[in-house]
Amino acid sequence: MTTKQHIKRVLVFAVILCASLIRPSIAFAAAPAAPTNLSGTRSGQHIVLTWTDNSTNEDRFSIYRKPWNVIPTVWTPVGTVPANTTTFTDTSAAEARIYTYMVQAYATGEGYSSESNWFSIAVTALTPSGLTATANASGVTLKWTNHSTNSPNTQIHRSIAGSGSWFMLVNVPTPGNTYLDATAVPGTTYEYRIIAMANGDAPSAALYVTVTMPTPPTTYKATVNSGTGGGSFAAGATVNITANAAPSGKAFDRWTASGVSLSNPNSTTTSFTMPANAVTVTATYKDLPPSSFAVNVTSDEGGTAKADVTSAQKGDTVKLTVEEYAGYILKEWQVVSGGITIVDNEFTMPANDVTVKAIFEFIYGEEMIDPENPDDNLAPGEGNVDTDNKDDNEKDEFNWLWIVFGGLVLIAVGGGITFFLITRKKNQDTPLAPVASA
Repeated sequence: MTTKQHIKRVLVFAVILCASLIRPSIAFAAAPAAPTNLSGTRSGQHIVLTWTDNSTNEDRFSIYRKPWNVIPTVWTPVGTVPANTTTFTDTSAAEARIYTYMVQAYATGEGYSSESNWFSIAVTALTPSGLTATANASGVTLKWTNHSTNSPNTQIHRSIAGSGSWFMLVNVPTPGNTYLDATAVPGTTYEYRIIAMANGDAPSAALYVTVTMPTPPTTYKATVNSGTGGGSFAAGATVNITANAAPSGKAFDRWTASGVSLSNPNSTTTSFTMPANAVTVTATYKDLPPSSFAVNVTSDEGGTAKADVTSAQKGDTVKLTVEEYAGYILKEWQVVSGGITIVDNEFTMPANDVTVKAIFEFIYGEEMIDPENPDDNLAPGEGNVDTDNKDDNEKDEFNWLWIVFGGLVLIAVGGGITFFLITRKKNQDTPLAPVASA
């Protein structure tokens, strides 16, 4: 540094020193002091804030809000007020919510003060409306209209009228708007109140209603035997009753009653008006007549058949008989319908109609018959008939005999033989016609 430069600096310092002696102090600009004692109150669904103004150079106050207990902190400006103002009303807050507030003073050219203290408060929930109470035998039914969309539930309280003592019945979750108090005692007058709850203990105003539970009427017992519909009823009530299904083998007959008249005692379903006394009604039943089923018997051309009855009840024994035409014998019984088994010309009647048919068989050379001496009948091949030497016949004691060969009958009469053709006629009294003789 040269001597000239040194001298110049000394002169500048001297000038400054002299100036300081002439003007003892110079004021430097500063940011406004921060507000303190921020607080607030609820006014309906509005929040009224107040604070202490600690600055002298502010131009305005800025008010900020954020949802309570939200991290990270993000402040939303909600309004400003002029210098020297210490109150602000937040009209944009949502009902039934909790908010945290903060205020800063601001000076033009100097900036904002530090933050005030934080203050949290809940906004009052909107009050329900239209509360009604209806009492009947089931209890008290409450109904109302909700207006709060942020309230978590509606709280219901009950008090015996005039007692001044309340107790909480239930919290009905939003948006529920009805409740049945089934614990209400008949003949008692109650007061109810409902409150829309809010986070942060900011419930709505209470809504009240008064109601009296009806006194139950005197009831009388109706006993129904073998049916349904009995119970306890007030005098004048209509009682509907129904008979039980009839037991096996029986049918409904009629109702019998004591102490009451039935609208139709002959119907399984009927009714009566409850008198002021106990009554008993009973369904009665009668035996069904036993069921009878048809017995049908037919036959083919070899004879006739019949049963000892034309109808029978289940479990009866039915006997069958036949009459065989000449040249026929019974071969078998055919069960046409009914599902029975025939043993020894008998069967047990089922619970349905039965049809059977007699089947006959035509016999071919199976017998040699002496109609005057049946004990001497010969089987085929027994005895010899010598038409040329009739005295030599081994069985000459008979006057005549016949032998059946298919449809031809050989008859020996004395020493001659006559052939007869059997025709299948059902009339056994029709004589056989001779077709040849020797």
